[in-house]
Amino acid sequence: MNGVPTMGAPAGSGGAGLKGRRILVVEDNFLVGTAMCRMLEQLGCVAIGPLARAAEAEALARGSQYDAAVMDLGLATGTSIEVARAARARGIPVLFVTGYSSSDMVPPELRNVPRLLKPVDQGALQAALERILG
Repeated sequence: MNGVPTMGAPAGSGGAGLKGRRILVVEDNFLVGTAMCRMLEQLGCVAIGPLARAAEAEALARGSQYDAAVMDLGLATGTSIEVARAARARGIPVLFVTGYSSSDMVPPELRNVPRLLKPVDQGALQAALERILG
């Protein structure tokens, strides 16, 4: 995996540490984005999105209040790289959820961003969020 941190172990806490956390969701596939938001809400989070367009997501990443960002790397209108940079510049943790197993499209300064490979289940999402928000 080119040294990219990946996650997948489910957590057993039921999402108690995630209750009320605002999570920005950037995903261009409607069904995947909707499912991601539903999982987040079941964990007690407030889902912001899903946002499908890079420009819209970047604007929200720069100006909205949220605790973490969960984003697909490849979007129909580009990538989420600038969105991730905007979030990280504000000290907000980022989690990539992607179908790409290679880190070739990720710039060096974002290669340490944790990544889940699609398809993602709720347990893996919970564990990853608890880890980055820890």
